[in-house]
Amino acid sequence: MKHEHVLCLYPHKKNVSFVDFPPIGLEYIASVMQEHADTVDLVDMRHEKNPHSFIKDTTSIIAVSIYWGWERETVCSTVNSLPGDILTVAGGPEVTENVLEYFELCPTLDIIVRGDGEEIMRDIGSGKPLESIKGISYRKNGHITHNENRGLSLVEDELYPARTSRRTRYRFSFRNIYLGHDMDLLSTSRGCPFNCRFCNNNKNPYGTKRRWSPRSPEAVIHEIKQIDSDIIFLTDQNFCFDPDRVAEMCDLVKKHNIHKKFLFQTRIDIAKRPDVLQKMQDTGFCWLCFGLESPHDTFLKQLNKGITKQDICDAFEVFKHFKKMIYQGFYIIGNIGETEQEMREIVSFSRHIGLDMAVPFILQNRKFTEIESIVNDEPNYHICKKTNYVYSDNYSVEYLKKIQGSIYRKFYNPYHCAKLLRKFKNIGFINSRACKSITTHAITSLTSTLLGRNNSSLKPSRNGYRNALK
Repeated sequence: MKHEHVLCLYPHKKNVSFVDFPPIGLEYIASVMQEHADTVDLVDMRHEKNPHSFIKDTTSIIAVSIYWGWERETVCSTVNSLPGDILTVAGGPEVTENVLEYFELCPTLDIIVRGDGEEIMRDIGSGKPLESIKGISYRKNGHITHNENRGLSLVEDELYPARTSRRTRYRFSFRNIYLGHDMDLLSTSRGCPFNCRFCNNNKNPYGTKRRWSPRSPEAVIHEIKQIDSDIIFLTDQNFCFDPDRVAEMCDLVKKHNIHKKFLFQTRIDIAKRPDVLQKMQDTGFCWLCFGLESPHDTFLKQLNKGITKQDICDAFEVFKHFKKMIYQGFYIIGNIGETEQEMREIVSFSRHIGLDMAVPFILQNRKFTEIESIVNDEPNYHICKKTNYVYSDNYSVEYLKKIQGSIYRKFYNPYHCAKLLRKFKNIGFINSRACKSITTHAITSLTSTLLGRNNSSLKPSRNGYRNALK
């Protein structure tokens, strides 16, 4: 079965982070659908105004990627505006976890893909009967039918996202400040072998353990060579799980004379392999993101992180010898029994170990994690129904956000920001034009703040003062 036209739609209209990431998950679907359609269009609603202008008389399938839940109302409005006579298929983490809700909110939605979509979309694109396709839910005779779950296969070496379908350039930026480079995403593996209590990245869409599945270094290098952007974010949950594989990848990057910068997530365990760290630094793998979670052993154990505070300190004693790398640490605040003072120690601990970037998150109850059962055993702790944040009688969500903001401000003081900017420039993440742009933005923001303060003194207004500081 061959379709004339398929539309792949990313309905989100705002970025969930400071960086404008391409919708790589949908690009994988577009790649698969190119096998079954004469033409495939991919529309990113963050950069396009009207998806209807891409719908043709020959459009037979609209594939929608619903990734985030925080923009649900806007996304559903877009989906509901699509023609009801075209087969509309939705997939992505958000819709996978809320199948019945989206069928109710989106009457024109025909099929929901639960989990990885590549194989399922091949089945749909080839015209396979819906009742025989594992891993989907669909409308049938006015009712919702849920087919049997689909087992997850190994990552395909030769499946690449349809980057040629892009209608815009994705730029490396911060708060809409262009840092002088284009950027892209790359997936070299899926899954995670660890069992942290707060995280569901080690689970498949049905809540069972998902084993780590890597692509071969040769396939990864082949894809890298097709990428024009000079900064690449790796989507892997734990890129360095197999250090020997990483070393082989670095050797291939050097062999093929590839000059790019790579950002990735890993655990501090990579510090045990300084030989691999040296290869990484030499070949552009130079922005390491760690889930440190806490500077306290009590909460590291509570979260089943599998490391101690001393392990973190020992690892950074190794990392300090590799000065052409950026080290970013993620923390969790609001843990069970954690005091405000213990949360705020993130700043001093991060300075002590030499962290370049510290990012605190509020503890959240994610689906298929153990957080809910832990909270249920604590009479003074609760889960916010709207955000799934964990809060207590002593620390409300609003107060935790204030602590979070305070940690940011204290860590990223002017001296540290200047030092970080200099390191970014020396490593090559930003160029001179970007430095000028950042400096201009900082001066403008500071001037606006000072003017706002002066104006507020002339015209006393509490709301005006707050607005000036935003």
